Amino acid sequence: MAKNALWLPLASVLLLLLFGCTYVGNPYGGGINASDLLNTTQSSLPAYNSGSDMICNELNDTQPCYLMVCQNSTYWLADLLGLNSWFDTTLEDGECRFDKVNLTEYQELANDSADNSTIRVFMMGFGPSFTSTDKANTYCNYSLQLATKWMKGGAGAPPPVPDTRRAICWLQRNTLPVYMYYTGGQDIDPAQTLKIAEAFDGNDTGPALLTTEINLDSSKPADVQAVREQIRALDECDGCLTVLAVRAGDESALQQILGSPPSYYSDLYDKVDVVGFGFLANDYPTCNLDEIIGQNYRFSRLILQNYSKPSIWLYAGISEGNNSNGICRFGPEQVHDFYKNIYALTPSFPSAGIIGVSFYEASDNSGPLNCTIGAGCQYGIFYANGSQKHPEINSWASYCNPFASQSFRSPLLFSRNGRGAVCDTLASDEIMSSIENAVNSPRVLSYGNLTPQVSPDPNLDFSCGEICPSESEMPRPEIYDNLAKTFASGHCQLYPQIEELADDNDVSAIYMRAIFEEESAFDPFAVSCSKTSNCANPSHLNASKICEMAGHASNCAHVPGAYWGDSAVHSECPSGWWPCAFGISQCISLPGDSAYNTKCGGSDSTYDPFDPAEGACCGTKLFSQNLIDARSFINTNWAELADEGDGGPCDGGITSEERPWAEYFLASTYYGIGAGQPLLAISKFTAQRDNVSTGGDCTGKANYAEYLRNITATASIDYGYAAVPMSTYISAVDVCGSDCPGKK
Repeated sequence: MAKNALWLPLASVLLLLLFGCTYVGNPYGGGINASDLLNTTQSSLPAYNSGSDMICNELNDTQPCYLMVCQNSTYWLADLLGLNSWFDTTLEDGECRFDKVNLTEYQELANDSADNSTIRVFMMGFGPSFTSTDKANTYCNYSLQLATKWMKGGAGAPPPVPDTRRAICWLQRNTLPVYMYYTGGQDIDPAQTLKIAEAFDGNDTGPALLTTEINLDSSKPADVQAVREQIRALDECDGCLTVLAVRAGDESALQQILGSPPSYYSDLYDKVDVVGFGFLANDYPTCNLDEIIGQNYRFSRLILQNYSKPSIWLYAGISEGNNSNGICRFGPEQVHDFYKNIYALTPSFPSAGIIGVSFYEASDNSGPLNCTIGAGCQYGIFYANGSQKHPEINSWASYCNPFASQSFRSPLLFSRNGRGAVCDTLASDEIMSSIENAVNSPRVLSYGNLTPQVSPDPNLDFSCGEICPSESEMPRPEIYDNLAKTFASGHCQLYPQIEELADDNDVSAIYMRAIFEEESAFDPFAVSCSKTSNCANPSHLNASKICEMAGHASNCAHVPGAYWGDSAVHSECPSGWWPCAFGISQCISLPGDSAYNTKCGGSDSTYDPFDPAEGACCGTKLFSQNLIDARSFINTNWAELADEGDGGPCDGGITSEERPWAEYFLASTYYGIGAGQPLLAISKFTAQRDNVSTGGDCTGKANYAEYLRNITATASIDYGYAAVPMSTYISAVDVCGSDCPGKK
């Protein structure tokens, strides 16, 4: 009986919750007027409950239920992409909404949807990035229907505007993207939130879920006011769903922003579609999983009862290790039970208005939240090095794969006031057979390696996690790649944090690997030397001092022998030279650089350029800004840069097909020439192109990238540097088996 001890109380909770009714004495019950009741009836209850305490209070309305419906306005696109055999709809440029219905209307919609509307079912996901969702998907039969991306800011900078094209990829595969605004309360910026909303609205992306600041501290009036303004900003995206993100259990936040029932702040209440929150089991002063999950379930029901709003669990996680106060510890069996209990409750989640759950982090230490000191903090199903974590991945996959069957999922149909039972009759309980098998089988956790699932159709791309410089092949390799560089196969998976970092910054991970290959050959202790004064080493510190500043041995630096005129590796720069760039990314930033302490400084918030993850963080953030600058440069000067066929003045200019490659080329040029060095003025380019002395208009180099490559490099600036990582990238695509396009 011991092996079933955890399941038995959960089973009673599940039976109770499936009725969709509430205890009259429940503090989460709230008040309700007699005129709002359709009937007052006692439910049939298990013998261990008191029937007098359980009352069903239906809404006095002909449409007592909410139904989540998503409408596809580009129904033909699934056929065009070849995805129609695997996904029941595409949501690109579509919308999702919560309709008021009764059971008859639900059945009519289920049987016939003339307007291309589909009923949404309960959704599962994995964070904290699209890369994580993509990786987890290969162990769950490509069935996740929430793709979660934390938009990270802080330290004086709000999150950047994300690349909305990535959302479209998920929407084409009937997966809802969730964008979570998070700065730790440091930069709740309504103006930046408006830019994010406008980016999604302007591109007619589709029904992305956009949140306000995650884990709002409702005790700070300024933060509350900023979130109010965020809600107004997010309302500018017509096709998006606005998610008010609060801390788990924080009723005060709801009251301050939405109002105190039954008096609501209509200007904000009507703009919020969903309330979101999350929780980590190790942050609780108990190890009772029923209690932890139950608290959050009841908070969702409170949201539905008091505010008539659905909720989403934006993140949920558990780690082996201590709880918050150290009085108990979660072991492998508790981690297994956490996943089991979550999936066991999926049939009842819709009755509480819960539309989906996303697990916190696929890989250890990839999530952005600070850890409770002394508590477990490894919430992934993969280790930080990318290898499978057992039994965590086995436990999760053992329940996710049965849930992948459509018949195991419950439609998102629920009572509008969270008190009625009439809307709960359609919940699917088929997942229970898998739960019962697990409970009634001998308690043996699985530790074997799992094989990721391959795409069910080799001719289709099921992945949306990988970012590519372009969706088409490199059109002019004679400009962008004629160096025949090679990429080392052993570096394809080295330091898997690179994928998460690239995802955070919406840049290509395989391209960043190409840059790091050329900058350092992935040597975390690589040091470059310089005689110039534009390096961030004005005090001319030697390498040993810089190593010590970063907490490493004084001889940690690996200085190439080329600086010394030999083939050895040295620990210092030669006389007259000073350390300039460090680590795998060769960022020009000393240890403890304030620009990167918070952004890349790890758990101690002190930047270490010799730490592979922190060095990669610096390089990725730098390249991301370079890419923004490159796109701005091309956009501003497109009239002069474009090919004649794209409205430009000369044949041979940058074509529309070529433009994404040109953007990465110019971003690489920025990266190579160093901070503060501008691209050559457009006037110099046009002067050589249209030089009268050489024949006049369009007789010079008409392609700006080709023009840069032909400028003779100096000791300090090489405008043709970009061809090096571009050539290495083409090799990496082939060597690493990337799905990104190579060259023609």
